[in-house]
Amino acid sequence: MDMDSHGSVSQSGLLEQVDLSPDKANKLFEEGGVLVLHGLPEGSEFGIDYGCWRTGPKFIGVKMIPPGIHFIYYSAVSKDGQVAPRTGFFHWFSKRELLIRYYDQQTEDVIDEIPSLAVIGRTREDLHRLDDRLGPYPLGSLRVWVSLTRFITQETLSRLVPVSGRICSVAEFVSSSFPKKGNVPAPVGGTSGTVPTPVRGTPGTVSTPVRGTSGTVSTPVRGTS
Repeated sequence: MDMDSHGSVSQSGLLEQVDLSPDKANKLFEEGGVLVLHGLPEGSEFGIDYGCWRTGPKFIGVKMIPPGIHFIYYSAVSKDGQVAPRTGFFHWFSKRELLIRYYDQQTEDVIDEIPSLAVIGRTREDLHRLDDRLGPYPLGSLRVWVSLTRFITQETLSRLVPVSGRICSVAEFVSSSFPKKGNVPAPVGGTSGTVPTPVRGTPGTVSTPVRGTSGTVSTPVRGTS
């Protein structure tokens, strides 16, 4: 299996794992990554890479995630079946990594809360108890996913990821009460320009500005230049 300069499994090396024997499947169960997502309501749309599902009452995450780059995404679903715009984020999983995230039902998004080492330790100890609540990674589509991402390195991913860390399928909506020119708040976090914040329920798509790139287009904001 190929290893990159950081000692982790390369994307091209994952192709060897697609046709899994029982022994390889057991190995991936022991060495694959795990995503635990707290708070996602039953009936939500959830996906990772090429697999997408409606969550059941016991769902809490995904197990057997092969090392490498993956895209995790989710959408709230109303009682009458209306699906909210999709939001997601990329993450590079290392071997045996446990990734814990929290979903906020008010904002319908994953919040930026990093669990403590104590929480991570307790969760890792409970993984066997949580096993029946973790869906297996969709290995049947892994070959297609790797063929699309095999040349993306960790450095490239960190350079291109949006400032917010998340990617949304909707355009920005700007209220008419937005501050006029001359009263625009200073940029946050040392960034230049304005960072569009996607708002659910608006039509269309918009490309998100990324670090180190040029030529990206965002929805114009009144009062900015």
